[in-house]
Amino acid sequence: MENESTHNHSCNCCRSEKNCTINRRTFITGIGAGLIAANLPRALFASEKHRSLDGYKPLSPLKLKIQPVLAVTLFNRAEKTSWRPWGGFHTQKDIDDEKIRIKKELEKIAAANEFGLDILPLATVDNVQAAKEIANANHDVLLMYPANCWVDVLEALTNPQKWT
Repeated sequence: MENESTHNHSCNCCRSEKNCTINRRTFITGIGAGLIAANLPRALFASEKHRSLDGYKPLSPLKLKIQPVLAVTLFNRAEKTSWRPWGGFHTQKDIDDEKIRIKKELEKIAAANEFGLDILPLATVDNVQAAKEIANANHDVLLMYPANCWVDVLEALTNPQKWT
Protein backbone atom coordinates (compact mmCIF):
# COMPACT_ATOMS: atom_id res chain seq x y z
CA MET A 1 0.00 0.00 0.00
CA GLU A 2 1.32 3.35 -0.91
CA ASN A 3 1.87 5.75 1.96
CA GLU A 4 -0.75 8.42 1.41
CA SER A 5 0.08 10.35 4.57
CA THR A 6 0.82 14.00 4.14
CA HIS A 7 2.89 14.14 7.33
CA ASN A 8 5.37 11.85 9.10
CA HIS A 9 3.62 10.94 12.38
CA SER A 10 1.04 8.25 13.14
CA CYS A 11 -2.54 9.53 13.31
CA ASN A 12 -6.10 8.60 12.41
CA CYS A 13 -6.75 11.44 10.05
CA CYS A 14 -5.03 9.82 7.07
CA ARG A 15 -4.20 6.38 5.70
CA SER A 16 -0.75 6.07 7.18
CA GLU A 17 0.81 2.60 7.46
CA LYS A 18 2.33 3.66 10.74
CA ASN A 19 -0.98 3.78 12.62
CA CYS A 20 -1.81 0.11 11.93
CA THR A 21 -0.04 -1.63 14.83
CA ILE A 22 -1.97 -4.95 14.95
CA ASN A 23 -3.16 -7.24 12.20
CA ARG A 24 -6.16 -9.55 12.19
CA ARG A 25 -4.16 -12.74 12.88
CA THR A 26 -2.48 -11.22 15.94
CA PHE A 27 -5.83 -9.95 17.22
CA ILE A 28 -7.53 -13.38 16.89
CA THR A 29 -4.55 -15.13 18.53
CA GLY A 30 -4.68 -12.72 21.45
CA ILE A 31 -8.42 -13.17 21.95
CA GLY A 32 -8.08 -16.96 21.84
CA ALA A 33 -5.23 -16.97 24.36
CA GLY A 34 -7.27 -14.71 26.66
CA LEU A 35 -10.29 -17.04 26.54
CA ILE A 36 -8.13 -20.07 27.31
CA ALA A 37 -6.46 -18.29 30.23
CA ALA A 38 -9.83 -17.18 31.61
CA ASN A 39 -11.32 -20.71 31.52
CA LEU A 40 -8.23 -22.69 32.55
CA PRO A 41 -8.85 -22.43 36.32
CA ARG A 42 -12.33 -23.91 35.91
CA ALA A 43 -10.98 -26.94 34.10
CA LEU A 44 -8.07 -27.46 36.51
CA PHE A 45 -10.01 -27.06 39.72
CA ALA A 46 -13.28 -28.77 38.81
CA SER A 47 -14.19 -31.36 41.40
CA GLU A 48 -13.37 -34.96 40.62
CA LYS A 49 -17.02 -35.91 40.94
CA HIS A 50 -17.92 -33.74 37.96
CA ARG A 51 -15.13 -35.11 35.78
CA SER A 52 -15.71 -38.80 36.45
CA LEU A 53 -18.13 -40.95 34.46
CA ASP A 54 -18.31 -43.59 37.20
CA GLY A 55 -21.91 -44.38 37.96
CA TYR A 56 -23.17 -42.77 34.74
CA LYS A 57 -25.96 -44.78 33.17
CA PRO A 58 -27.55 -43.42 30.02
CA LEU A 59 -31.30 -43.58 29.81
CA SER A 60 -32.67 -46.27 27.56
CA PRO A 61 -34.13 -44.66 24.45
CA LEU A 62 -37.88 -44.37 24.20
CA LYS A 63 -39.62 -46.00 21.29
CA LEU A 64 -40.89 -43.70 18.57
CA LYS A 65 -44.68 -44.00 18.52
CA ILE A 66 -45.98 -43.91 14.93
CA GLN A 67 -49.64 -43.67 13.95
CA PRO A 68 -50.21 -44.74 10.32
CA VAL A 69 -53.40 -43.37 8.75
CA LEU A 70 -55.03 -44.24 5.44
CA ALA A 71 -57.21 -41.30 4.39
CA VAL A 72 -59.70 -42.64 1.86
CA THR A 73 -63.32 -42.08 0.92
CA LEU A 74 -65.58 -44.37 -1.08
CA PHE A 75 -67.77 -42.43 -3.46
CA ASN A 76 -71.33 -43.47 -4.27
CA ARG A 77 -72.41 -44.04 -7.81
CA ALA A 78 -74.47 -41.18 -9.19
CA GLU A 79 -76.43 -41.39 -12.45
CA LYS A 80 -75.75 -38.94 -15.27
CA THR A 81 -72.81 -37.29 -13.53
CA SER A 82 -69.11 -37.79 -13.03
CA TRP A 83 -68.96 -39.53 -9.66
CA ARG A 84 -65.75 -41.53 -9.78
CA PRO A 85 -62.75 -40.02 -8.05
CA TRP A 86 -59.17 -40.07 -9.27
CA GLY A 87 -56.97 -43.00 -8.26
CA GLY A 88 -57.64 -46.70 -7.93
CA PHE A 89 -59.85 -46.98 -4.84
CA HIS A 90 -63.39 -47.59 -6.06
CA THR A 91 -64.50 -50.52 -3.88
CA GLN A 92 -64.03 -51.70 -0.30
CA LYS A 93 -61.87 -54.53 -1.65
CA ASP A 94 -59.48 -51.95 -3.15
CA ILE A 95 -59.16 -50.32 0.27
CA ASP A 96 -58.68 -53.65 2.05
CA ASP A 97 -55.93 -54.63 -0.42
CA GLU A 98 -54.17 -51.30 0.21
CA LYS A 99 -54.38 -51.84 3.97
CA ILE A 100 -52.63 -55.19 3.56
CA ARG A 101 -49.88 -53.58 1.46
CA ILE A 102 -49.40 -50.81 4.05
CA LYS A 103 -49.22 -53.29 6.95
CA LYS A 104 -46.54 -55.33 5.13
CA GLU A 105 -44.57 -52.16 4.41
CA LEU A 106 -44.74 -51.10 8.08
CA GLU A 107 -43.60 -54.54 9.22
CA LYS A 108 -40.53 -54.24 6.96
CA ILE A 109 -39.76 -50.78 8.35
CA ALA A 110 -40.10 -52.00 11.94
CA ALA A 111 -37.81 -54.98 11.29
CA ALA A 112 -35.13 -52.92 9.51
CA ASN A 113 -34.71 -50.00 11.92
CA GLU A 114 -31.89 -49.52 14.42
CA PHE A 115 -34.02 -47.98 17.15
CA GLY A 116 -37.32 -48.84 18.78
CA LEU A 117 -40.52 -48.21 16.89
CA ASP A 118 -43.98 -48.59 18.32
CA ILE A 119 -46.15 -48.72 15.21
CA LEU A 120 -49.79 -48.37 16.17
CA PRO A 121 -52.55 -50.16 14.22
CA LEU A 122 -53.39 -48.64 10.85
CA ALA A 123 -56.30 -46.23 11.14
CA THR A 124 -58.64 -45.39 8.28
CA VAL A 125 -60.36 -42.00 8.13
CA ASP A 126 -62.91 -40.60 5.73
CA ASN A 127 -64.23 -37.53 7.57
CA VAL A 128 -62.94 -34.44 9.35
CA GLN A 129 -64.04 -35.46 12.86
CA ALA A 130 -62.26 -38.83 12.72
CA ALA A 131 -59.17 -37.12 11.30
CA LYS A 132 -59.08 -34.57 14.16
CA GLU A 133 -59.36 -37.35 16.74
CA ILE A 134 -56.44 -39.24 15.19
CA ALA A 135 -54.34 -36.07 14.87
CA ASN A 136 -54.76 -35.28 18.57
CA ALA A 137 -54.21 -38.86 19.79
CA ASN A 138 -51.15 -40.04 21.70
CA HIS A 139 -48.38 -40.54 19.11
CA ASP A 140 -45.07 -38.92 18.15
CA VAL A 141 -45.41 -39.12 14.36
CA LEU A 142 -48.44 -39.40 12.11
CA LEU A 143 -47.62 -41.33 8.94
CA MET A 144 -50.21 -40.27 6.40
CA TYR A 145 -51.28 -42.36 3.41
CA PRO A 146 -53.58 -39.98 1.52
CA ALA A 147 -55.77 -41.53 -1.14
CA ASN A 148 -59.30 -40.66 -2.27
CA CYS A 149 -60.23 -38.03 0.29
CA TRP A 150 -61.09 -34.38 0.49
CA VAL A 151 -58.55 -31.70 1.37
CA ASP A 152 -60.34 -30.83 4.61
CA VAL A 153 -59.70 -34.39 5.87
CA LEU A 154 -55.97 -34.03 5.12
CA GLU A 155 -55.87 -30.62 6.82
CA ALA A 156 -57.58 -32.07 9.90
CA LEU A 157 -54.92 -34.79 10.08
CA THR A 158 -52.13 -32.27 10.38
CA ASN A 159 -51.39 -31.11 13.90
CA PRO A 160 -48.74 -28.37 14.19
CA GLN A 161 -47.70 -29.76 17.57
CA LYS A 162 -46.69 -33.14 16.08
CA TRP A 163 -44.66 -34.48 13.18
CA THR A 164 -46.74 -35.45 10.16
